[in-house]
Amino acid sequence: MYEKLCIHELRAIARDKGVRCPTLLTKAELVGQIEKIESGEQQPYVRDNRGRPVMFGTSASLKNVADGLATGDERFRERATQLVSQIYQEYELAQKIAQEYGLDVAPPKK
Repeated sequence: MYEKLCIHELRAIARDKGVRCPTLLTKAELVGQIEKIESGEQQPYVRDNRGRPVMFGTSASLKNVADGLATGDERFRERATQLVSQIYQEYELAQKIAQEYGLDVAPPKK
């Protein structure tokens, strides 16, 4: 299942699972590390809170997670929840900024 994901999505999943330094690994290495952690062969890396927070590309990430959810694979549920939550938070922040500074921006149509 992981082989179908783009490298960016795979890195985000690897971070969530506890792979150390996922940006330094190839796609095949990432898949291997994720599978080892999931099977219990390897302990996940516990990241400290130093440094810049991890950023996610929401639209591409959400599309890939939605594709993963469509397959029925439950491993994508946690990632989907995180992304949707992040999008809602960013939307609320955008609304506050637009209102505070009088920006003439219409909300997206349903």
